[in-house]
Amino acid sequence: MKKLFSLIMIVALLAVFVPVVSAAPPAQGQEYIIAKGDWLSKIAEKYLGNVMAYPAIVDATNKKHAEDSTFVEITNPDLIEPGWKIWVPSAEEAAAFMGAPTIKVAVIGKSVHPYWANVEKGVQDAGAKLGVQADFFVPTKEDITAQISTMEGYIAQGYDGIAVAPSDPKAMEATIKAAMDAGIPVITLDTDAPESVRLAYVGTSNKSAGVVAGQEMAKLLPDGGTVAFGTGSLTALNSLERMEGFREGMGDKITVIEPVNNDKEDSATALELANATLVANPDLAGAFGVYAYNGPAWAKALKEQGKVGEVKIVCFDATDEHIEFLQEEVIDVLVAQREYFQGYKSVELLTLMAQKGIEAGMAEYGVPDDKIVDTGVDVVTLAGLAEYDATLTSLGIPHTWTAGPAAAAIKVAVIGKSVHPYWANVEKGVQDAGAKLGVQADFFVPTKEDITAQISTMEGYIAQGYDGIAVAPSDPKAMEATIKAAMDAGIPVITLDTDAPESVRLAYVGTSNKSAGVVAGQEMAKLLPDGGTVAFGTGSLTALNSLERMEGFREGMGDKITVIEPVNNDKEDSATALELANATLVANPDLAGAFGVYAYNGPAWAKALKEQGKVGEVKIVCFDATDEHIEFLQEEVIDVLVAQREYFQGYKSVELLTLMVQKGIEAGMAEYGVPDDKIVDTGVDVVTLAGLAEYDATLTSLGIPHTWTP
Repeated sequence: MKKLFSLIMIVALLAVFVPVVSAAPPAQGQEYIIAKGDWLSKIAEKYLGNVMAYPAIVDATNKKHAEDSTFVEITNPDLIEPGWKIWVPSAEEAAAFMGAPTIKVAVIGKSVHPYWANVEKGVQDAGAKLGVQADFFVPTKEDITAQISTMEGYIAQGYDGIAVAPSDPKAMEATIKAAMDAGIPVITLDTDAPESVRLAYVGTSNKSAGVVAGQEMAKLLPDGGTVAFGTGSLTALNSLERMEGFREGMGDKITVIEPVNNDKEDSATALELANATLVANPDLAGAFGVYAYNGPAWAKALKEQGKVGEVKIVCFDATDEHIEFLQEEVIDVLVAQREYFQGYKSVELLTLMAQKGIEAGMAEYGVPDDKIVDTGVDVVTLAGLAEYDATLTSLGIPHTWTAGPAAAAIKVAVIGKSVHPYWANVEKGVQDAGAKLGVQADFFVPTKEDITAQISTMEGYIAQGYDGIAVAPSDPKAMEATIKAAMDAGIPVITLDTDAPESVRLAYVGTSNKSAGVVAGQEMAKLLPDGGTVAFGTGSLTALNSLERMEGFREGMGDKITVIEPVNNDKEDSATALELANATLVANPDLAGAFGVYAYNGPAWAKALKEQGKVGEVKIVCFDATDEHIEFLQEEVIDVLVAQREYFQGYKSVELLTLMVQKGIEAGMAEYGVPDDKIVDTGVDVVTLAGLAEYDATLTSLGIPHTWTP
């Protein structure tokens, strides 16, 4: 594993210093050798700036093949092999082949600020991903007149959709109506204009986010006290809703100083008002920053008056400046909006409206009845900064800060269960976390389920004096002695994916399998509202993850559905899984549903249905979402995927082990926020055909390979 790590480092250095292919769109075509992990859409996105431009690479390569047989002939864009020589056309050639984007959308922000730079990146990424022209504009500072005149320009140019964050929602209503009257769909982002004729709002549910902020302040001030507000507007709906939510969330023990500070979107005024408030209220206990610059204004005022630590600050947003004050322990809690996704989702929704029509596009995107597409918030504290850092890095959002000191001397290992795309995603999380944190993070899986191989490998890590080990035991009972041996040697051990709760492991990182099973059962109940019989397929009757998923499924499916007993147990063999699925279908001609417990079980049910011509007659709900699962979902053979977040199982395992080594076991677990039940739940995504585009965007943001497109 150390040799592999060294080889990876050498390759990484070569990638930096040997410009085989430029990352910028090439001015002229050039050769490219397919590497392991490549797929054409990834190459198209990297070198041509458009994930959908891969057909241009196929066309250019096949033309080269006709002239020179050393170039491969591509017959299936989804099936490429390492070592193939292909031809990447120039950006101009690719654009000519693909044709200029026929859809033009625009997003109008509020002011020049890092917050809006992140929105713009989401706009650009979505435009490149979808192959549309996605333009972005912000005035230098809050200026409703500039927003209106810019929007009028987009209307005159016949844009296909516009998203706007109105500085004054009332003043923007007439222009929104003018666009809609011209047949141009309009949505709002960041700040809503609910009394206008806009079609939807994409952004933070500001009332809910305000409640979160208020609850965080209540945690900081359990005995109550007085709190001052700082905002930039008393008319913008986002400001009003955040303050309303904060008051609701903070509870009865905290009182607000009235009137609230209104700096009218001027950061210098915000600082003056903060200083004046601190002088006039020497017993002030807390301060709430409503807009992006308000939190830093409170922080600067505290530093200027020597009152750091005396006044708790909770504020919106998490720019580099916010993080600096958080690391200095001047600001206590950041309620970080997901501004990148405000831009990204706005372009996605407008594009879908342009392609499918307004009503069909909104329905396909899953816009709820209240027309609010909530992008949510992240609560960022000093203890959780490493996780937030990883999120920004995965999205490519620039930030100058790092979450903490490097720990180059630390060695941790993660042991998986078998060679499978699921575990390849876990490994990527392990590698990304190791690179980010500066630790040696090694990963091992046997070729197939093999508890003996897991134990012997773990014994090797113990002998080599690793600093921490995470293991996914194929047989939790059999692994208990080895876990104890590691702990006795002073090596912290946690489990991932599959728990061993009767061992002395310190924590479990992964899916809460019982809860995920309940979700799967509830999805089956939706598919079979009149009930019926359902068959299970699993690979183990001893592994706790299998047992808990099946228990949860039975709980979630309700009383109308019955399970065929005994459940199919293929003992982790996919060929056996297919045989058992076929036999079950033959023996039960009225079977209504099938549940796939392990990653290969869903595809086994799908193949059996296709072989017996029963597609659509039996509903399939199954765990995981590999490329194979998605293919069956797109063919409408599988109905619902309960996708584990395996990448984060690997990532969080390395994070937690590293923190234990750096801070000590108890302090590290406390700082990481490990709950009393010792389960760090990574959650699941429910993936359906209708929601596939959003899941695609999630995988792309994490750099997780997948050959399919929604």
